[in-house]
Amino acid sequence: MKRVLLFLALLLMFIPLKADAAAKKVVDVDVPKDYKDCTFSIDFDDPGDYSAKLIDPEGAKYKFQKIDDTKMTVSVSDVFEGKWKVKIKSEAADPIGHVKVSLSASASAKTDIVDNISVAKDISGLVTYLKNKSVVVEWTDDSVENVNIKVTNLDTQETIASETVSEKKYECPVDDAVRNVSVSVVPSQSEGVDGAEKVFKFSMDSFPTAEVTYPDFTSTKENFITVTVTLDDDYETMVYDNDRVIMEKQAFEKGSYKYEIPIEDEGVNDIELFVIGKDGNMKSYDAQIIKDVTAPELTLTEEYDGMTTSEQQFVISGKVTDYTAMRVNDETITPSTDGYFEYTLNLHDGENAIKLEAEDEAGNLAEYSMTIVKTQASKGLDSSDIILIVITLVGGVGAYFYIKNSSAKKKEAPPEKPSYFSGAQSDDSMKTSMDSDDGLPRIVLPSQKTGSKFKRKNR
Repeated sequence: MKRVLLFLALLLMFIPLKADAAAKKVVDVDVPKDYKDCTFSIDFDDPGDYSAKLIDPEGAKYKFQKIDDTKMTVSVSDVFEGKWKVKIKSEAADPIGHVKVSLSASASAKTDIVDNISVAKDISGLVTYLKNKSVVVEWTDDSVENVNIKVTNLDTQETIASETVSEKKYECPVDDAVRNVSVSVVPSQSEGVDGAEKVFKFSMDSFPTAEVTYPDFTSTKENFITVTVTLDDDYETMVYDNDRVIMEKQAFEKGSYKYEIPIEDEGVNDIELFVIGKDGNMKSYDAQIIKDVTAPELTLTEEYDGMTTSEQQFVISGKVTDYTAMRVNDETITPSTDGYFEYTLNLHDGENAIKLEAEDEAGNLAEYSMTIVKTQASKGLDSSDIILIVITLVGGVGAYFYIKNSSAKKKEAPPEKPSYFSGAQSDDSMKTSMDSDDGLPRIVLPSQKTGSKFKRKNR
């Protein structure tokens, strides 16, 4: 027994002891889709003597080539979707430190794996497009926390903007003088990783063309406006009101269309009608429409309805605000700058119907109706009427006293005696006068009237 134990001890002395076990690490790589050619890269934080192999989902193995003490790569053709594994081995016994596995594909896909944790990949829902004179970047991927975006003027190589964004949307205004831009998009976790950056280039005049005609007014009391749209090609359109979508994106063929756009908010409505091309670039045709449902304010200096006057002309006055047109009985009048107005009415006898209207640009109408009664005035006397009255009165009084005196004299006169005359007489009849001093009738002969002299013949 002692001999057996001695033999084993001697044997152990000549058998070399096995080195400490090598450190190992396995990193999973999720390949999101099929690629024709891919390069897998391993980056080590700590330099060392490493070896590694790549295993596809079916078990096939590919050996990594050492670039230096901190980097290894392997290129694989016809990479297919699935979970791949990277097995890393270190000749040192110490644990393998922090490593990063990257996947670069010809389709610009990029995946970085850090110890089984995905830190960068294709950004789901990533789109870039022009919106008027702005560059827009959007995505839907919730697993990407921050994205670095850089916009560059390609003609001058000047940086227009460089931002780190977390809100899943970024919009960068571009000056009118800029003609061509590039947009760089990369997840913050992948900054500096080959193939992680995506670059898009735009010509700033790459917009769809259309003709959009809004109404020729800026204010309305209606709930809709009609807009005519003529598309030069097959495009999509959508409509916003005050940054609120009121018509979702819809596709239309080339041609002309009428849009009934609702005007929902009282006050200012900023309408944006976007025409969207096949490349996603969109151009808006804008208008500002004010919805006004309040009529102008019309006040009168006093209550004129039912007033009575004998005057031919009558003045009404008042004040109007928030109006574009003022009318009295369909006749347009122009108030002063502060809204005060006066208007002279020409009245006819009887009832006069008066209608006042104040209208604003939106078509709201303020109305006031009244009736003014004109009575027939008594006719006044002018100077000729007075003279005629005086003459008539004087003549009447004179005639009265003349007739009165004549009647008195006739009562006092003696009976009339016949008179006999000889001599020549005219053919005219004799005439009697009451002008004699003794009150007796005087016989006026023609000879006396004419002034002729007659001689008496002696017998």
